[in-house]
Amino acid sequence: MPSWTQPPQRGSLDLLAAYIASPPFRAVVNRVVQGYMLIDWFEFKEPDSKNFNHPMIKLINNYNSELIGSKGRALEQKYMDVCGEVFTVMFPIAGEKRFDLYPVPPTWVNLDSKAGNRIYQIRLGDKYYEFPEEQVLWRKDEDLVNPYGRGKGGGWSVMDELDANEYAQKFVKSYFYNSATPQFIATVKNATKDQAAHRSIPHVLETPEYRW
Repeated sequence: MPSWTQPPQRGSLDLLAAYIASPPFRAVVNRVVQGYMLIDWFEFKEPDSKNFNHPMIKLINNYNSELIGSKGRALEQKYMDVCGEVFTVMFPIAGEKRFDLYPVPPTWVNLDSKAGNRIYQIRLGDKYYEFPEEQVLWRKDEDLVNPYGRGKGGGWSVMDELDANEYAQKFVKSYFYNSATPQFIATVKNATKDQAAHRSIPHVLETPEYRW
């Protein structure tokens, strides 16, 4: 009897990797994100008046020196759709009364507490840094099993489908990589041509031993 094992359970890091490696998964997430990126943000003061110079509007339209506003918002939405939570660190700019926004992957963040206050431990490079609660924006899609814990996004609900698609594609890739040759060929020594042509024996190879 064959022994069956379950594939390993995916985590948040696997879901982020699946977004990169799985074309269907990436296409669905990007379709949602593209619509979100088209939203115009402005201050509404009076009819037919849009103010794009409000400090908050300027902030969300220019996250930091690496990400313009639309890219920053898109990155946040991808984390939300895939993992179900997004963390954005607010970095004060020295000598100015403003700050930059830096979205970070959920896999970089650990939650802790000190003196009853939540602390965010965020890995930047090879080190962890602590940020107080008022310096980090944490948005999440609540996990119905544990609504007060970490978020759970749509990626968690399609893990089996992602696994099946990945394993199927790897199998096909491996098959053609190995010149589309079968793993083994069965032979019957001294078989007659009539025996080899029997309907229960498929894929006859015309050799002296009538291999199939």
